[in-house]
Amino acid sequence: MRFFTSSKIIFFLLVALSCKLTYSQSREIDSLRKVIKVLKKKPADPVRDTCLLQAKYQYGEMTQIFRVSYWDSLAMEAKQQLKSSTDQTFREFYLKASALALNNAGFVSTVEGRPAEALEYYNPCLEAWVELKAKYNIAFTLKTIASIYENQGNIPMAMDLLHKSLKINEEINDKKQISVLLNDIGIIYDRQEDSANALYYHRRSLKIKEELKDKDGIASSLTNIGSTYKNNADYKKALSYFEKGLEMYRELDSKHGMAAALNNIGTTLKEKREWAKGLEYFRESLKLMEELKDKQGTAILLVNIAETLFEDGKVKEAESYALRSMKEAKELGFPDDIRYAALALKKIYKKQNKFKESLEMHELYLQMRDSLENEDNRKVMAKKYFQAEYERQAEKDSIANVAKIMEQDFKHEQAITQQRAYTYGGIVGFVLMLLVAAVSFRAFKNKQKANIIITEQKQIAEKQKLIIEEKQKEILDSIHYAQRIQHAILAKEEGIRKYFPESFLLYQPKDIVAGDFYFFEYTDDHIFYAAADCTGHGVPGALVSVVCSNALSRCVKEFELTDPGKILDKARELVLETFRKSEQEVKDGMDISLIVKNVRTNEYKWAGANNPLWYLQNGEMKVIKANKQPIGLIENAQPFTSHALNLNKNDTVFLFTDGMADQFGGPKGKKFKYKQMSEVLISLAAKALKIQKETLHKTFNNWKGELEQVDDVCVIGIRI
Repeated sequence: MRFFTSSKIIFFLLVALSCKLTYSQSREIDSLRKVIKVLKKKPADPVRDTCLLQAKYQYGEMTQIFRVSYWDSLAMEAKQQLKSSTDQTFREFYLKASALALNNAGFVSTVEGRPAEALEYYNPCLEAWVELKAKYNIAFTLKTIASIYENQGNIPMAMDLLHKSLKINEEINDKKQISVLLNDIGIIYDRQEDSANALYYHRRSLKIKEELKDKDGIASSLTNIGSTYKNNADYKKALSYFEKGLEMYRELDSKHGMAAALNNIGTTLKEKREWAKGLEYFRESLKLMEELKDKQGTAILLVNIAETLFEDGKVKEAESYALRSMKEAKELGFPDDIRYAALALKKIYKKQNKFKESLEMHELYLQMRDSLENEDNRKVMAKKYFQAEYERQAEKDSIANVAKIMEQDFKHEQAITQQRAYTYGGIVGFVLMLLVAAVSFRAFKNKQKANIIITEQKQIAEKQKLIIEEKQKEILDSIHYAQRIQHAILAKEEGIRKYFPESFLLYQPKDIVAGDFYFFEYTDDHIFYAAADCTGHGVPGALVSVVCSNALSRCVKEFELTDPGKILDKARELVLETFRKSEQEVKDGMDISLIVKNVRTNEYKWAGANNPLWYLQNGEMKVIKANKQPIGLIENAQPFTSHALNLNKNDTVFLFTDGMADQFGGPKGKKFKYKQMSEVLISLAAKALKIQKETLHKTFNNWKGELEQVDDVCVIGIRI
């Protein structure tokens, strides 16, 4: 990225330099050194300072100076000049220079693995762009900062920044960047296993790319949609989209794109255990990678083929490909590629009873895994990446120079032919007048027709709008009706207080309907109370909650169970029985914390699936751990454990789901976490249960702030 100034002297020094020095990169760098040397000897003034700053910046970019200190010093130099400058043109220049230098410092810090340091540069860089009202740069920097937060695991902050960047790009109508941001947001949702949102954003991105006729972008979006379906094990749809992407890459004659698409199809078939078909695609992809002399791509394909052959029982052939992958990976020197090759060879050697070789590969795998965390190694990889980017840019510059020469030749030819054009201008002008008259009359007629068509289309659009609004209303009405059904299966808090007078219930769904629910039931001898968290939230979670709530009711009413562990065992059996009616394998279920009170003996028992029990006794929070398994389909399911509780008068018991602890918020956008939740409850120990609920509710909302609620919240407190 280059910056500019209106000073004629700067153009004479630097633009003339770039016009003359086109023979080699090294000659241009030498010339820049001379310019810097001369400028340093000149007396300080705004023009000299501006020229010197731009020359240093250009020199830093061309020589690939990969030091934060260099760009930091340029940013400081620009800021100093900004403080003393009164001329608006120079002030804008220094502000831009500062922003660009800070951007480069942030980039170096990022690729060298120092995200906190990178943010220290990107944030003032963003402030400078805001002051300059440079919307494109603001949007780009927001996107860059978002990627850092995403890598740190701060997803809410990353999403907030991406949406802000998206809004700015929509204001300036930069459709290309809008499609890129929609794609980035879709990828984050995909990584969060939120396939519905991932598909929504990927499809929006695809639609814009289709409008722009961006074939490469279309192919990329098709691939992303395929990946989302693949992650959900919907292999049929995944293959459909991967094949569409492959077809698009074939049209573009993009060998890299074709190789990647073929690899995706091969990987999907491998997961489907269709080894032979998968190998066909892997081998075709490998052939393209070898033609492209892409060593890293070749190493990845070789290890994919090795793993497929191994799983298909062709161990000797798998060894051959894994060794080739290791050879390519070692030549590259990238630890990640060596790691995957070592892991494949470890499994192969173990299968062949070559335990010594298997151990060696295991040690190499661990060594490479550890080296990926090494700071020096990250720097080497970053510099390799930076150099590769530089070489690509150099190639673009060479093409630009050729284009410039061609443009000059064209202008020369144009000057020769211009005189001839004047000779025939009069005749052609008269003919054109006749043509214009004819075209104008025809255009008038066409406009009349177009107005009729536009009116008809507007009427159609209005009808479609009404249909969409009606459908939306129907959907919302259905969801609100589902809410009424869900509320019908939940006990009223006033009714619960008849049996637990000293208690509170904090229930705050994320959406209109919830995946979390509380279960309350009683018989002549026992009271049952639970906080449950079903898979998902919203409508899907609510559907699962109805199944699980019904199963618990049957355990108590129909099967007359009173032991909490046995209730959870039976509930699992009933839930699985319900889901078995589906043609597809359903892995949904629930986590739960269930307490049972024996009314006659005043004894309490408890059992939990993933969710623990807390109880406050003598100012100390005590924890009983749950069984680490849900109520649902799992391998090696174990019976749930019942715990007899040794509770005293005025002890307080807490049942809860994970919604409060997992909420992002606070000054740094981090999770609330169980530790903080425990500290809040301990601090409220002496308060009435009603006050505890109000304070807990207020604390949660204050922590959440402007961020979206990430999950349903359910917390139950019972004072003995």
